Amino acid sequence: MKTTTVVQMSERVLLPAVLAISLADGTGAEQAVMTSPVEHWSVPENFRAPHFTQVEDARTRSYREQATQWTKAMAKRFRELVRKEALGNLTDAESAELEQLTCDRRNLLHPRTIEEVLWEAKQRKVTAKLLEALREYVEFHQTPH
Repeated sequence: MKTTTVVQMSERVLLPAVLAISLADGTGAEQAVMTSPVEHWSVPENFRAPHFTQVEDARTRSYREQATQWTKAMAKRFRELVRKEALGNLTDAESAELEQLTCDRRNLLHPRTIEEVLWEAKQRKVTAKLLEALREYVEFHQTPH
């Protein structure tokens, strides 16, 4: 599993592009396609930006490459995490890992047909319209106090 780390700086710092650095092989790219984010936020010790005078904070976000096949190790870890979740002993990091494994399992073991994908997109669109109509209805019928 390859992990890519992206460093993001404060809104006041202007950068031409996001710099993606792979810690595994030391390579870098100015632009990268990021899929399946697994967020890990931290402030590095002794962080200095020599070319910028003001840096409010530094954040690190890690991304994991999509799995190409469902392995026995992934299935075992998935079962462990599901058991921990059922018992209420799941940490935040494990919850994120379980979410990722659930997506991998769904995509690799039971890939959806194009009809299912299109149906879901239509369902989301209709639901969004319904929510917007409800918001407008509530705003219209609220009485001024």
